[in-house]
Amino acid sequence: MNNYLINLASLLIASIPLLLMTGPLLPELSLFFLIILFFYLSSYKEKKIFFTSLYFKIFIIFWAILILISLINLNLTSFYKSLSYLRFGLFFISIQYFVTKNDKIYKYIFISLSAIITFLFIDGMHQFIYKINLFDIVSIDHPRISSVFGEELVMGSFTTRFLPIFLSCYYFYYSKVTNLKFFTFLLFIFSIVIITISGERMSLIFGIFVSVYSFIFIIDKSKLNIFISSILILSLSLIIFINKDLKNRIINQTFDEMGLSDDKSYQKNFAVEDPIFNGIYFVSPAHQSYYKTAFNMFKDKPFTGHGLKSFRIKCLDKKYSVNKESCSTHPHNTYIQLLAETGIFTFIIVFSIFLILVKNLILNLFNKKFINKYELCLMCAVLITIWPLATTGSFYNNWLSIIYFFPLGLFKNKIVNIKVDR
Repeated sequence: MNNYLINLASLLIASIPLLLMTGPLLPELSLFFLIILFFYLSSYKEKKIFFTSLYFKIFIIFWAILILISLINLNLTSFYKSLSYLRFGLFFISIQYFVTKNDKIYKYIFISLSAIITFLFIDGMHQFIYKINLFDIVSIDHPRISSVFGEELVMGSFTTRFLPIFLSCYYFYYSKVTNLKFFTFLLFIFSIVIITISGERMSLIFGIFVSVYSFIFIIDKSKLNIFISSILILSLSLIIFINKDLKNRIINQTFDEMGLSDDKSYQKNFAVEDPIFNGIYFVSPAHQSYYKTAFNMFKDKPFTGHGLKSFRIKCLDKKYSVNKESCSTHPHNTYIQLLAETGIFTFIIVFSIFLILVKNLILNLFNKKFINKYELCLMCAVLITIWPLATTGSFYNNWLSIIYFFPLGLFKNKIVNIKVDR
């Protein structure tokens, strides 16, 4: 019976990327089911191992700060959201538990993501060319492509975040299977194409980051790999510059928004925020307005913040807003959101994790610390989540949080450091 449930949990973990394509409901249900299975199947000794692991302790400190901040701010909504945030910590240790019980999880995830990447490539290309996908979903903001995500323009973000996980599963389970090397590389190219045609500029930057990261830390520096990498970069450039709509979206619009082009009509028509230097914006004028508003919130309550998901409410307050573009559902940057909503201490925790990862990568690069390839890929997935200089979704968004914590669970026996009973 236990083996059956472990296999069921393994398949459920592998299906999470697919379930995320349907929206937040099914992934949430799978999360709760995995947690229940973990509590049911694990022994007292095993629970103790996972609950006393370093990363779970860090998570509990982070979670306790969220609870405390909500109580200090007397924010009942924030309190309930903070309380329920515990499920993400239980989610990633549940994955850790089932990974220690069944190595085939990596195989299942590899197969699942292979099917998803192939489908998104075919469906996305169809929508990119014909402005409608295989399920008659119309591209509402062409050249931005969303495939089955519909009005949620997250196809590029979804692919970018799961690409390193796909590579990690290959290196963990299939790296010695020669026949799969070309297949994996082909799907890597498919992923980069998906990210590019999505029209999501931050996702494209992260897609390039994954490519450069892979070249530096993961793939062998053979002449063939260097040649193939050069072809990939050239092909990516051609896709962007040959397609006029895509070039306008990714290149021209970015330059216009940041004040880097000769055409200043965008600033005249839309900008209500002053440039930071010599007519140039740090990001778009709207994003710069969010950042300033959030920073005003932080200055008012640097230690306690204003509570989870409070930006959408506080940005309306003239005490914090800087102009008519000040408001959104979140500030569009993880660290600025942490400072504004949950204060300096949550910022320190997340930024410290980022610094530790970067330090370990540097040590690995100079052969002062060995990190195997599958772990390097998972580190890449985490770095994308907590990269400081990026426009992001809400850090506390349910759908995104599942993606954020998913790779943490796949660090087999590294976060836990003790092998559980098998």
